[in-house]
Amino acid sequence: MTGSASTPPADLVLEELRALRSELASLRALIEVYVPLRTPPSAGYVPPEAVAMTVRQAAARLGCSPKKIFSLLRDGELKRGRKHGRQSMVTVESVEKVSRLPGTKAAPKRPEPAPAPRPYDDVAAQAEVQALIASTRKRR
Repeated sequence: MTGSASTPPADLVLEELRALRSELASLRALIEVYVPLRTPPSAGYVPPEAVAMTVRQAAARLGCSPKKIFSLLRDGELKRGRKHGRQSMVTVESVEKVSRLPGTKAAPKRPEPAPAPRPYDDVAAQAEVQALIASTRKRR
């Protein structure tokens, strides 16, 4: 009687296991959404709602160096945006105008984020991890 009082019925254990699996699935779905958001955008990527971009972003967009961007700003071909601290900004509108001129590169598209690495997708890797765990247990 004492042994059966501390052991939960099999139905309760299975129900709890199903709930945990469901929660794990929802957490995995959240991770798949969150990981791409944390990946840094490419140097030339500017959100569509932006009014200005950094000199580095403008250089990546036009396929030239930041030094060339400063030269275009000085010559009046690009318009300055509001400075953020010490960082010079260039208006998106002026960069778009210059990018449409012949001889300039098209704006690069934002690359697709790399899929998050999954440590146990490979059976061989899983076996290697298990062997490492077993060898560390033997040492103790």
